[in-house]
Amino acid sequence: MDSDDCGIIELSIRNHQRDEDNGEGDLASGYSSMEESEVAESKGSTKEYKKAALIVKEGRDHEKFDSLPEKKRAWIAYRILHNPLYYWLALILAVAIMLLAILEEPSTQTQKTERSDKAVHLLSEVFLLSFFTTNLILRFLWLGPKLFFRSRATIMCIILTIMYLEIFVILVTNSRHIRITRSLRPFILLDSYLMYGVRRVLRQIFLCLKYIIDVMLALFFLVTVFSLVGYFLFTNINPTYFHTLKDSIVSMIITLTTANHPDVFMESYLRSEFAPIFFMMYMFVTFYYFNNVLLAVVFAKFKSVEKRKFKKILLHKREALFRAFDLLKSKNDVIVFTDFLQFMKKYNPWMAPYETMCLFKILQTSDESDDCLTWEDFSNFYDYVNMKWELIHKTGAIVTWYEKIERIPLNMKIILYNIHFVVKHWLFDTLITVIVLANLFYIITFIIVHEKSCDDDVGSDQFCSARLGIAGSFVFNFIYLVEVNLKLFLNGPVKYFRKWANWVDYILVVGSFICLCIEIGLIQNDADSPSFRYVAMIRPLKLL
Repeated sequence: MDSDDCGIIELSIRNHQRDEDNGEGDLASGYSSMEESEVAESKGSTKEYKKAALIVKEGRDHEKFDSLPEKKRAWIAYRILHNPLYYWLALILAVAIMLLAILEEPSTQTQKTERSDKAVHLLSEVFLLSFFTTNLILRFLWLGPKLFFRSRATIMCIILTIMYLEIFVILVTNSRHIRITRSLRPFILLDSYLMYGVRRVLRQIFLCLKYIIDVMLALFFLVTVFSLVGYFLFTNINPTYFHTLKDSIVSMIITLTTANHPDVFMESYLRSEFAPIFFMMYMFVTFYYFNNVLLAVVFAKFKSVEKRKFKKILLHKREALFRAFDLLKSKNDVIVFTDFLQFMKKYNPWMAPYETMCLFKILQTSDESDDCLTWEDFSNFYDYVNMKWELIHKTGAIVTWYEKIERIPLNMKIILYNIHFVVKHWLFDTLITVIVLANLFYIITFIIVHEKSCDDDVGSDQFCSARLGIAGSFVFNFIYLVEVNLKLFLNGPVKYFRKWANWVDYILVVGSFICLCIEIGLIQNDADSPSFRYVAMIRPLKLL
């Protein structure tokens, strides 16, 4: 089962107090009483649960087990470096340090840059680099000197040292020279945690580089042989492209890339009967055969390297689960729910109580397990831990977020439920689809009418046409804004933004509405206004 899929399970909590308002079981009170009674019998210590959670996280992140923090300062550094907010902050600052090139020379070389402006740019770069220096210090505290200098952090130390030295030299001497260290900034972005996918692909490419070079050398050898033969055959017939051996090699490379290659052999065709045979053999061997061989070699080797990598990842994850199971198991070589509960509190403190219960139940796949997890059950932990769970009524309807909050009055819950029912209905989606198509038709019609008024060169009509176009666009964008905010409010931000399409749709609608308001302000001030409202034409792509 895919970890991104949403699992929906009905929880039947018996022997607990029923809520008179909606008839649903009091999950929180029932769970808390169960938790208090079972935690008292728990055999493991907090340190074992924390260590087991760290081992499972190391297996998830494909990190070595000898990097587990032991001391207090190492644990603090580990928590900071593995915080999701810290991941995004490091990525944003890495992108920001690359975007500094927009404000630096030669991008701003329209006039001579003053010393103060240059100092501001350099100090801004130092400020951003200080964050990544702090990152390296935290890594050093977490990993220790031995593991630190064996990791890629050593390369980052060298890169940051070179960049600091160059900035210091420029500030002291006020010299103008080519800053080669700017080419090292992408390595800072590549070192960010969220770029782990890019790092893995680059690593696979470097592992396949040996085989790629072998085929490229064979291809270059054939090009050199044909260039030598072409030089002796066509040096007098076609001196433009085969006058020297260097010109011959360049001409054959041009022919291989099919860039203006007819110019290379057309003159030879006119003066030699052997030219067509020579160029046909060359194109068949190099372009049609060796190019495909190169592609096949790259594909086969990349696939084999990727397969070996996935095997290592799978074995690494199983070893992590085995070590965690060895820490959590009881005398009967099983994990009871109390130990699993404490373990999940350390692994994911934000997981709701019912989600922990659902995860424990779905892991129980073997017939021998009775309110406990065997090794066969716990070995599937990574397959189910990222599943999203939803509480449902006996009727099959999903329990919404406002139904879980007891402080909301019953009448308000009924109103929200009715609005949610309308928004979820297929007629509502059909109505929005019709409105989107009507907006598209309206914009196309407005463009045609507006262009006609511009051709007639009637100033007042053109101004009224612009106002009419903005008024219609404002109405449609306001409807879109109400739609996306209703769905956001009724579904909750976590559930709504779980899909990337909703991210794109919300940013597009809110951005179009803001830009439209800016355009209205510019028109009121008789200023030239760009047509931001046409961005809404992207929204019909949602219908696909």
